[in-house]
Amino acid sequence: MKNNKGFTLIELLVVVAIIGILAAVGTVAYTGYTSAAKKNSSKTLHSQAVKYLMAEIQKCSLDPGGTALSGDIDCDATSGTSQPTVANYVSHLIENSTDKNPHDGGKAYEDGTGTEQGTLYLNDTAADAEAGTPAKIDVKMTPATGETALEVAVTLE
Repeated sequence: MKNNKGFTLIELLVVVAIIGILAAVGTVAYTGYTSAAKKNSSKTLHSQAVKYLMAEIQKCSLDPGGTALSGDIDCDATSGTSQPTVANYVSHLIENSTDKNPHDGGKAYEDGTGTEQGTLYLNDTAADAEAGTPAKIDVKMTPATGETALEVAVTLE
């Protein structure tokens, strides 16, 4: 009688095939999870930016002698880069942001308009006294390719 203490070639091939199938299924599932996480992270970034901007604008409404955006905006200033205008809010928010684009790791905030996924675009519009429209900041982001853009207008009154 022979004393075999090893695996046959067929047994090893079956094990390798099973591991290959499991790896293929796991890779597809992992890719789906990461893309969904990036999309949700983009949506959260947009929501937090809008809430933060609204809170900072509200600071000047509640305390006209105070400051906003960590002291970058002087609520009672009448000129200069510390004046509470939509352009100054946008520029200070972009300059001081440490947030990253969840899709490519680049800057999360940009001035103007665009459609790059995961980038938050801030477009400021000055008040028009003749038309009676207040100053506003349009906050726009495309969370992922093919997704509907998220858009919110934050007004400065």
